[in-house]
Amino acid sequence: MRRYLTVVLAIVMSVLVLTALTPVYAENLTQDACNATGADASSVCTTNQTDDPLTGPGGIIGRAIDLLSILVGVASVIVIMVAGFSFITSQGEPAALSKAKNSLIFAVIGIVIVVLAQVIAGFVVRQV
Repeated sequence: MRRYLTVVLAIVMSVLVLTALTPVYAENLTQDACNATGADASSVCTTNQTDDPLTGPGGIIGRAIDLLSILVGVASVIVIMVAGFSFITSQGEPAALSKAKNSLIFAVIGIVIVVLAQVIAGFVVRQV
């Protein structure tokens, strides 16, 4: 029963990780206000627009962060699946169970770190 629960938990976590990162499209209220009032030359309207290829929308830094996040996320999901398989095949052996448990914990910590790094880097890039 415990092995079954572990496998189900690993599958649920894998599905959550793969489906949790969906794009969100927010409305740019500042741009709408600038267009509606004709105040395109004001400091508010000009500072929110950037065509910088390094830090702008679709810039090199943003792409690199996205690529690294995807790679680490995929690696973490693979480690979670391997840890789940190790749980199943450990046959109650304490050393193997401990190794599988540690792998699972480190993979989840890795996912949390990647998500936080994505949020922090996105905030920093938007502020620059």
